[in-house]
Amino acid sequence: ELEGKWTISAHSYRGEQKDTKGEVEFGKDTVTFRIGRKPFTATARVDATKKPAQIDLSYQDGPAKGMTFKGIYRLEGGKFVRLHESELV
Repeated sequence: ELEGKWTISAHSYRGEQKDTKGEVEFGKDTVTFRIGRKPFTATARVDATKKPAQIDLSYQDGPAKGMTFKGIYRLEGGKFVRLHESELV
């Protein structure tokens, strides 16, 4: 259900709104972020059967290279909304 391209229209980090524009493309097990000049990738583990649905992103390159971020997501009116684990506390 997530495969394909999504436009980044809003982004916040630890409650602070960021001016981030770009695109995210979901493949079967990978995610490619196109923000700024150079794209970067992550391996995605998605479990849509959980409530709320879960997504873990393990970054292969880019600013978070070598890091894994756990989160939850939902599809809302044609939008993909993801919450990072730091925003869940």
